[in-house]
Amino acid sequence: YLKTTLFKNIEYLSDIVCLFESFSDSESEISDIFKEYTGQFFIKKLPRLNSLTCVLPETLNYVYTIKRKKFHLEILRL
Repeated sequence: YLKTTLFKNIEYLSDIVCLFESFSDSESEISDIFKEYTGQFFIKKLPRLNSLTCVLPETLNYVYTIKRKKFHLEILRL
């Protein structure tokens, strides 16, 4: 309980909140569909600088691959 409350407070105080989720930890069905990707990247919160609303990108869900020294980020398309 304390841990989730602490994370929620940190997210509330932060300007940007991102989440990385690995496919290797998830179910086999998901890892079979996205074989060429390492995981999924979510944008949970974006900054609101001098305005009431923030500028939203096309999507908030991305997939990523990690190969040796390269980190490749792509838009998640089903």
